[in-house]
Amino acid sequence: MKKKKLSDYYEEVLFGIDSDLASEYETGIIASFNAYVLRISHNKIAIENGIIFVPEELITRKYINRYYEKSNFDLSAKDCAYMALNSVGVPPIDEMSLDSLEKTIRDVIKGITDKAYVKHVSGTVNTLCVDLTTARQIILHQDVVKKIHKQIKKAESNPIHKDSVAWRAYEFQKEKIAFLDSLDSIDSEECNNINPLTLDDKTHLMVKAIFDKLFSDFDFDKYDAYKIEMDMLYDDWNFGKRYQELYDMFHAPFYNYAFYKEFKQKDFIDELSDIVAEKLFKKLKN
Repeated sequence: MKKKKLSDYYEEVLFGIDSDLASEYETGIIASFNAYVLRISHNKIAIENGIIFVPEELITRKYINRYYEKSNFDLSAKDCAYMALNSVGVPPIDEMSLDSLEKTIRDVIKGITDKAYVKHVSGTVNTLCVDLTTARQIILHQDVVKKIHKQIKKAESNPIHKDSVAWRAYEFQKEKIAFLDSLDSIDSEECNNINPLTLDDKTHLMVKAIFDKLFSDFDFDKYDAYKIEMDMLYDDWNFGKRYQELYDMFHAPFYNYAFYKEFKQKDFIDELSDIVAEKLFKKLKN
């Protein structure tokens, strides 16, 4: 099987891209094409002394045209903006300005000609892209971070916020970030010595419920199960509808009676009144 250097096809690859873009982003385009070939045809290539060799019949015009097509491995400025705004600690995307952030990111991408490359969308429309590793670096760029912080400040200053699952999830994310920051000043060994419910804890819950209302046996197994479920959601940064339901339940008066039931036959005060009245009647009778 006759082989050729992959570099023999670079000129043909660049020829299919707008000449100005091909000239400005040549380094990034070649690096991107190499990565594409290594990913798609890794079992057909050979690398000798750092030079990539491919079968002569592999790189056809159809093969190159498929390379031009934007895939999930290629992230445009808009893709990077979505990635940045879908990060932990950022308000819901509806509260932010995607177009403004996209413009900032596009300016950053234009400045990294050695990593940016050109792909086609909607047929032959050119769009600048980067790989995932570069995209992660871009969303940490000082200009991008500054823009996001400015948008966060604007979103939080908005006096009108719907009590939506998305916004409450953002608030919970902020609480967890603050909690994790506070752990820096706490001994890690102390943090690891967190025990499950003790007998004293259970007694405390029982006594509190008794003082609040006469109730049935407290379902500690159910309490533990719900608490574990909420902790797992907390650890996964999943502050969605289920987490918020559990959070509200654990912070509601009487736990919304999720773990015990109030007696329906008589109110506690009525029971006590009957006992006092009976004893008072006996006293008066004597």
